[in-house]
Amino acid sequence: MYAVARVATRTFKPSIFVAFLLAAAFIYTATFHSSTSWSWPGDCVFSPRRHKQPFGWMPPDIKPLDRRQCRRPNETHFAELKERYQLQDDFKYAKRLVQFSRNPQLRRESLTKLPQPMFPSGRNLPLKWSRLDPEIDLCEDPIEVTVSASNYPQNVDASAFIFGVSTTYQRFEENRAPYINDWAYWLTDGAGRSNGGTLLLTLSDATDEQLRVARRLLRRAGIDADVQASTAPDMAVRYLYLVPAMLSHRKRLEKKWFVLCDDDTFFPSMHALAQKIGEFDHTAEMYIGALSEEVFAVLRHGPQAFGGAGVFLSYTTAQRVAGLFDECSSAEKLHEAEEQGDRLLHQCIRRNPDVVLTTLDNLWQLDMSGDPAGFYESGRQPLSLHHYRSWHHAVPGHMATVAYACGEDCILQRFQTTDDYIISGYSIASYPHGIKFPAHQIEATFRTVYTNEGGSFDYKFGPQRPSLLGTGRKDAWELRESARQEDGSILQTYVRKGDDPRWVDKNNVPLDKDDSVIELLWTSAIFSR
Repeated sequence: MYAVARVATRTFKPSIFVAFLLAAAFIYTATFHSSTSWSWPGDCVFSPRRHKQPFGWMPPDIKPLDRRQCRRPNETHFAELKERYQLQDDFKYAKRLVQFSRNPQLRRESLTKLPQPMFPSGRNLPLKWSRLDPEIDLCEDPIEVTVSASNYPQNVDASAFIFGVSTTYQRFEENRAPYINDWAYWLTDGAGRSNGGTLLLTLSDATDEQLRVARRLLRRAGIDADVQASTAPDMAVRYLYLVPAMLSHRKRLEKKWFVLCDDDTFFPSMHALAQKIGEFDHTAEMYIGALSEEVFAVLRHGPQAFGGAGVFLSYTTAQRVAGLFDECSSAEKLHEAEEQGDRLLHQCIRRNPDVVLTTLDNLWQLDMSGDPAGFYESGRQPLSLHHYRSWHHAVPGHMATVAYACGEDCILQRFQTTDDYIISGYSIASYPHGIKFPAHQIEATFRTVYTNEGGSFDYKFGPQRPSLLGTGRKDAWELRESARQEDGSILQTYVRKGDDPRWVDKNNVPLDKDDSVIELLWTSAIFSR
């Protein structure tokens, strides 16, 4: 053995050893320090290099872009679009790829100006779908955007919150799917698992079996939910009853904040909400919420937290309200509150004059009617939204879906192109005569519900710029649906109707009589190059 070792030593050459080290270093660098992670031969695995990320970061479930999505859709897809949105037989269609790059050093801006057009050289403009070239690559010339490296809804910790919602069984049954889908966005990780937040839903006029069915449906969606009967005849009392009901919940000692909201309240950015609320002392008597944007509502009801925007109570405040429930919900107090639940709550809290409302920016009551585009197209980053199924129409669950791939800051973020389009996540708006207005001002598309009382939004929004509806200076496709694809990309569908009375010139002539659809496919630039 000794002889063999000596032979081996004598035949060893330093040059071979150096070559071996260089080769090993090259293999190690290529394998473990390339932009892709290593996989065995034959594996189709491609994932980004794992850099250290800001707190709350997690890699989304985005895979390499499936290039089949870049082809002209088949007739089945067009037929589905036509039926779903009641479109003309040969509607116009366009599809664009949006590649986003996440930069940890970048802060979210209300409006980001891009150095490229929405439709390069006029190509890819919406055309009659029957005329689209079957071989066209709809993902060429992608729109490239850089966004902040904000948190994802997949990994939010909402365990500090219990949310109380009171509604009727009839409303729940009529809106079952949208309710559950919306609540699942801000109460789960998007994959059927609770994010720690708890929902206490009280239903009036419901049988025991109906309560069990509602509970089962919510839990099947991944929501940590309890469902109880609410027997009080007055809506305001049912609302106030949420406080003692939450304080009786088995998880009450695990919670820091007891939240009252409406069945049409939506929280799009749970990371940002948890961070903002977490800045307050949950051990003190806290009463946090927002005033209405409508000045007459504030003058009428006073400096109270308006319930649809979300009302956040610390444990101490909730405990005191629960102890005063019988007294605060008397017929006399109900009359004083004009049978308004949030006002009844405010009266009860103010029994201790030292506790006053702490207002939180970006909780929105949205006491407005008509066309809400001016608000949703303004580039704001809301912490809550309300009245989107009643006083106005919007689809916040679909608007927020982009966060699963791009992060929470991408919700309602605006991108302006060189050919005078603004992508906002609520709409894709075109300005045929150019963007010659101050984009930081809200467009006055909506109206007050207190018309006879001289209502106004100026105290909250500042002066609004004149509406462009019916002037020929604006055209828009509004978001109708947003869906996560198998490869983790997000497909947004924006629709415009040719007979929409908003998109006409001053002579009431339509800007385009054809119905049209624009689809945006959002994916990470890492996987698209």
